[in-house]
Amino acid sequence: MVAVRLGSLMLLAALSLCAAPRTVTVNVTADIAAKGYAAANALDGDPTTMWHTPWGAAETKLPHELTIDLGAEVALTGFRYQRRLDGANGCVGEYAVMVSPDGTTWGEPVVQGTFAQKSGAETSTFPQPLTARFVRWQALSEINGRPWTSVAELELLADGVLFRAPTALDASHHGTPEPPIPRKRQGPDTSTLAGAMEMARITLAFV
Repeated sequence: MVAVRLGSLMLLAALSLCAAPRTVTVNVTADIAAKGYAAANALDGDPTTMWHTPWGAAETKLPHELTIDLGAEVALTGFRYQRRLDGANGCVGEYAVMVSPDGTTWGEPVVQGTFAQKSGAETSTFPQPLTARFVRWQALSEINGRPWTSVAELELLADGVLFRAPTALDASHHGTPEPPIPRKRQGPDTSTLAGAMEMARITLAFV
């Protein structure tokens, strides 16, 4: 009985390790961005950074938008909008999302609406799953009627995938970063089922 239970735990642990989402690098551009608040900040996985449009003399009128090239067609089910953590300036009220197969031809919005909240994160689900390579996310209004837009994180929802945009901090100031120094793998290769099960066995041995 104990052996069966341990075997089940090992299998569950192995499946959990193998089910970790893969990260896909994407390219994101904005219609405009304030200095230090680049479009890539909206997809860098860090809610303490953000994309923000200019304010003051350099501000421009809504709508503002992010255009994301996923690199290949991907099945999407919706998106999650994370508002900035340090205030309300630029937080989006009304929004719209369009998709394109080539980054040139855009149809009608696949979803359009108004966020119910004024803080935190909010998820919008597409009426039905869709496949697209290019996504255009538009801010149509700001919650307090001002012409700015801010996005701490924009997470496109796809099963088993995380989308991340490289930021200025990911690259050397002098160009392409040096390739990493190869390191000898320590322990089982958890990218395979056999390796994941071996890691689970080792972990359970200490329980």
